[in-house]
This record gives sequence, C-alpha cells and structure tokens, in this order.
Amino acid sequence: MNTTAPLQTGSTFAGRYDIVARLGEGASSVVYVALMRPMMRRVALKVLRLETAAHPGAVDAFLRAGRLQGEVDHLHLVSMVDVGIADGVPFLAREMLDGETLSARIDRDGPIPPPTALALWLPIASAVAMLHDRGVVYGDLEPSSILLARQATGHIVPKLLDLGAASVAGRSTVAPHYLAPELAAGGATCDARSDQWALAVVFWEALAGRRLFAGAHPADVVNAVLRGPIPPLHRLVAAVDPRLEASLGRALQRDPSRRFGSVGAFARSLLPFVDDAVRARWAAVFGEPIAGEALATPSSPSGTRWRRPSSVDATMVARDSGPLRSSLPRRRRPPWRLAGGRPPRRRWVVPMAVATVLLVGVGVVAAMSGGGEASREAGTVAPRDTYSVALRTEPIHARIDLDGEYVSAGVLLREFPRDGRSHTLRVYAPGYEPQMLTFANVGPGELVTLAPLGAR
Repeated sequence: MNTTAPLQTGSTFAGRYDIVARLGEGASSVVYVALMRPMMRRVALKVLRLETAAHPGAVDAFLRAGRLQGEVDHLHLVSMVDVGIADGVPFLAREMLDGETLSARIDRDGPIPPPTALALWLPIASAVAMLHDRGVVYGDLEPSSILLARQATGHIVPKLLDLGAASVAGRSTVAPHYLAPELAAGGATCDARSDQWALAVVFWEALAGRRLFAGAHPADVVNAVLRGPIPPLHRLVAAVDPRLEASLGRALQRDPSRRFGSVGAFARSLLPFVDDAVRARWAAVFGEPIAGEALATPSSPSGTRWRRPSSVDATMVARDSGPLRSSLPRRRRPPWRLAGGRPPRRRWVVPMAVATVLLVGVGVVAAMSGGGEASREAGTVAPRDTYSVALRTEPIHARIDLDGEYVSAGVLLREFPRDGRSHTLRVYAPGYEPQMLTFANVGPGELVTLAPLGAR
C-alpha cells in the first residue's frame, strides 16, 4: 500500500478485512469501512500512511495507542477490536458506529441549549477523567474527536474517538483552536489541565455555536489563544446562568494553576444546570456539586496571564466512580503520558488534517507579553525582542529542517530572539527540488513552493 494506491473497495486486507468503502482520511492515516471475518462485523479500519510511518517511532506510538485503548473499558470511549501490522502497513480496527461528530452537529444546528450541551459533554468528561485516572492525557480534544453515536433505539451516546489520533511518532496532534495557552507558549508539558482547557473550549463552542478562537492563519489562532479576549458568554447565549459561566471561566483560566483541580471537579461544578435525573446519574461519577467551587479562583479568563505550570500533584487525579467507572483497578498515578504511551514531550508537532486547519510545528514559542489589561483587550502586543516565523509549504507534506534538525512538515510556527543570529531552513519532499533559506532578525516569508524535479 502507498498513498497513491490506497486499499481498494472489494479487496481483502490482512486476510480478514473485506474493504467496503473509504470513510475518510487525515494527515497521518486513512480510514475505511470494513467487514471483519469470520463474523463479518462492521469495523472502522484505520491504516497509517507510509510517509507517516517513516518517522522514527511513528509505528510504535501508533500501535501503543491502539493497545492502550484496547485495555480500557468505558461506555463513552470507542472500543478498539484489533491492532497490528499486515503487509507492512500498521492498522487499527475499532467498532463502527453510526452518527455524526459534535463538530458536524454544531455546523448544522448552531448553538446547543445548555442542558442538551451538558448531556452531550458530561459523558465525554467522564471518559477523559477515566484516562486521567490512569495517568493518560488525551491531548487531542476537539468537537471532531467526539462522536454522537446513534443507537438502534434512536438514543444518542457520545463517544470519544480513538486515542491513536492523539499520538503519532510520540508527537501530539491538536488543532490550534483547542491548544492550551501553556502549550501554545512552549516549554510546558501536556497534563490533565491542558485537557481541561480543551474540554472547556469545546463546551463554549457548543453553547455559542462558533469557535472561541479564530484566525485566518494558524499563527493568528495561536495569538488569539495566548492573548485574545474571551467574549462573555451571556452576550452570545440568552439567559445563560451566571454560575455556569463562572465554572466555564475558571476552566478557561490561562494560568493552568487557576483551573479546577481535575476534570471531575470541573464537571461536578456543572451538575446544577441539568435536570434531576441527569444530575443523579453524574453525581454518582463526579460527586455532588460543592457550593462556590467555581469561584475558588478568579473567574475572568481574559484577565489571567499564563505561567509555566508546576508539576502535577495528587489533586490532578480526577475522581471516577459509579456506574461508568472503568472496569480496571485503580493504580497509583503514573507520570503523565500522552495516549501513545510516551511521557509528554515539551515540543509539539501538530500535522495538517482534513476539515480543520491544524497547527504544524515543534515548540510553538510565543511568550506572554508584558502589556496591561487595556492593551490586551484592545488586541495590542507590547514590543518584544523577538520575531515570529509563520511559514507554510507547497506541497503540504514537505519536510522542514531548521539549522540541520528536522522540526515539522507543512507549516513552521516559531518565535526567535532578535539577536542577529543567522538560521537556515531546508525544505524538501520526494520528487521536488529542495530549497534552502537563510534568515536573521526577520522571517523568510510565509510560503515556500517547491518545484517538481525536472520542471523548468
């Protein structure tokens, strides 16, 4: 298999998967609908692209993520049924479910009423809390990673999609719109608080019917995450409860130490805003709401500066008990790791994917400016002794080396000290003439287009 000759409808893969149709594709993988022999069970078969598999450690990380998902048991996490390598191609097979993503629901219907949004969001929070209880950071939370599975009865069951999306080659993937500020700023490790931020952004988007952070280019989105004001939700959503907005505001603190102590605590603070039956169900998982918990720290998210977080302490372990509890025994919390099984890396590579503009780069470094509240609300940034490089490539899969070291593919977003030092970029891809660019104190431009070999 290669990227120009994908699996064909009607063919058989690995001796047991009859390919029915191509379901979709992303930057690192292609997904097919397949029938798994001998029971002819319908599954979603994900195969890793060969160019992705060529990255050191990519195959091991991909398979580790699949095996990890096969170990856990949670109603609101999609079940993994098979993982392995066949014909030299790494693959995962998970349960095939009918339905749509939360992203598609928002695109179609716009804002979701708070009780309905919470009924969809709380199950996902329970799945994330369970992963945190095992020391695993999902690292790729966004509306498109939440499936609203439609059961034969017509009921909707929210499910968190496969962990394989969160770790390929030990690198975490995340759309910049949902990237926690401490990760966008660089130098911080991914932990449960960054998942909490992403869950809050997803919930805000479901309520408002639009993205919280937007921009024409990935660099604009990152800047909005780091510095942009967060619009008061009550101006966008009629009759939103101020206490709900306060809970959301705490989870959206740019300083991770000011957020809730766990995803479970965040979810618990939202239980007063659902009906009695839903509240009773989820109180068995997260505990009963604690009066004033959302106001334990300042709740104005736009007024908080980011600081590098301290190491995660025991309070970061979310409570997960009751009917949806994992069937696995509790363990002492291991060091936080991404879904692929490696300890979280300080450098993030975020590849491009279908249907959303994804940030690509290693170590997005954008320090918070020293300007006051007025300048931040006005969208201004205090002068800094740094300059930004925001560069994309054509073709999008072109690799980028910085000063002799591979850093990303497709897009480079990085901030450099304005110290006069010269840097060299090498952009290259199979079948294209490579390009070398040298720059100092100012970026080399926004687009590098490679010419096909032999082109005149």
